[in-house]
Amino acid sequence: MYYFTGCRKEESPIMLSEKKSAVVNPTPEEIANARNSVVLTQTEAARLIHAALISWQQWEAGARKMHPAFWELFKVKIDALRANIPNNARTLAPYKKHRTKKET
Repeated sequence: MYYFTGCRKEESPIMLSEKKSAVVNPTPEEIANARNSVVLTQTEAARLIHAALISWQQWEAGARKMHPAFWELFKVKIDALRANIPNNARTLAPYKKHRTKKET
């Protein structure tokens, strides 16, 4: 696939596949290790980055590659979790799905 800059193809094509990204897809092991480092279930981890549980399971199983944007978001959020955890207690109450009574 070529991107054209207004000149003929043979003069200066820019191959999109030649562009290198600084961000790479994480390995299944990196994904699982990051999730386990903050003691999250797969459901909680998927919910944290607004992804489906099946997607998370496929990423950890190696059936699909996690998009670098999801990986970056997950790393940012788990860093925030680590920073906000008092006395290294691994509580995730704000991220777990729960119901509260409406204030009257």
